Amino acid sequence: MKISYSYVAIDIFHYGHLRLLKEAKSHADIHICGLLTDEVCLHWNGNLVMNYNERLSILNALNCVDNVIEQSSIDPTQNLKIIHGQYPNAKIILFQGHQEWKNMPGTDYIRSINGRVIKPDYYPRLTRRFIKSK
Repeated sequence: MKISYSYVAIDIFHYGHLRLLKEAKSHADIHICGLLTDEVCLHWNGNLVMNYNERLSILNALNCVDNVIEQSSIDPTQNLKIIHGQYPNAKIILFQGHQEWKNMPGTDYIRSINGRVIKPDYYPRLTRRFIKSK
């Protein structure tokens, strides 16, 4: 069994998010998406457009996401450990959503359990930075 894990804020949900989530699903039997808490989003982005429950509703409506779990840190390692504990024989694939990161949080843990990290093609036209600048 293969399990993909992505994590997002999706405070401003856009096509780039949809591409990431669809690709994560295409590589696995189960796609689990970590949704960053409001506190993490505020710390990381400085503001919020939608609250956690509104963002959760979007993810729950997508057929490319099988399960959503709360992520209370920018580092997904705790969630990855939980998933690995629940599915010890599964191959876990971490999807890198932020292209600028050189050593994405969670990468070391994924490698320690012989998982895989995938950095999907970047879609620069629709990013939070691009949308805010327009």
